[in-house]
Amino acid sequence: MDEILQQHGLKQCLEAFIEDCRSRDYSEGTLAGYRKDISVFIRWAWQQNVVTADQLTRDHLTAYQLYLPQHHTRSGKPLKPLTQKTYVLRLYAMLRWLTRQGTISFNPADQTPLPSVEKPLPDVLSEGEVQQLIAAIDVQAPFGVRDRAIIETLYANGMRGLEAARLTLEDLSLESGWVMIQQGKWKKDRRVPLTDTAVYWISEYLDYERVKAKRAKEYQEVFLTAQGIPYQSKGISFLVSRYLKQTGLRTKGGSHLLRHSIATHMLQNGADIRYIQQMLGHSSLLSTQVYTRVQDAALKDVHDKTHPARIKSIQNNALIKRDNTDDAEA
Repeated sequence: MDEILQQHGLKQCLEAFIEDCRSRDYSEGTLAGYRKDISVFIRWAWQQNVVTADQLTRDHLTAYQLYLPQHHTRSGKPLKPLTQKTYVLRLYAMLRWLTRQGTISFNPADQTPLPSVEKPLPDVLSEGEVQQLIAAIDVQAPFGVRDRAIIETLYANGMRGLEAARLTLEDLSLESGWVMIQQGKWKKDRRVPLTDTAVYWISEYLDYERVKAKRAKEYQEVFLTAQGIPYQSKGISFLVSRYLKQTGLRTKGGSHLLRHSIATHMLQNGADIRYIQQMLGHSSLLSTQVYTRVQDAALKDVHDKTHPARIKSIQNNALIKRDNTDDAEA
């Protein structure tokens, strides 16, 4: 393998890496991201007269990181710091793979540090905003019961849009209030609870709305579009986005906004973070801990607005400012 990769160059190395990832059940979306981001590095490397993997050095990786802030997207905008880090992480994934193949002799992560970027906090809806979103759904309108069932399901347990799209009738256990998520991210299965309201609206949808779809018997997927075919993940996210814009709650956001929101709300209400990790299907607790940062930010905001010492400090500053104004006028 290593001789073939050295002979064919960086682009062929990328394709070999992609095929290896595909054999390990990486999603096509993830593979497309790898190809797009790593191709930026390959084009830059060619300009440095580096065409094969065995020509790479750590100095090249350092120089590439210095180049990324100057790189622009197709729309002409510079890359955000977090996007730059994603480019580097995906490149390092390929280079580590090449190290295991014996194509290059160094592990890029050993002595070439990643750009330091703090991941931004996820946007979340407040509990009141979620209720406002749900209240905006007209269940008397065509497909209103379906829309209510979808949003209640997403908020019940934070499942991903793709997972909601793939739910089948056999995955539901409405009597016990559970749902089985088959082959979620990283091909993992997990069993998650439903709220009573989610159970109610799913039942209403199945009994009175889904059965009317012309092609309902052709599919096992729970949620069907207006055309009577199963949803795709983008369709689920677009549905949420439509109601967010309709209510004026957000101009951006989709199904993942509800995922972030329920995780934050449960944490704020005393849930153990390990249970939230299990519910969301995170393989690492580090992924779930971002919601503690959201909680910390909310606590800091409340603390600043309500702590007596903070209030007194604001009052004193206002008095000092007024006194200075009076002196100036005198």
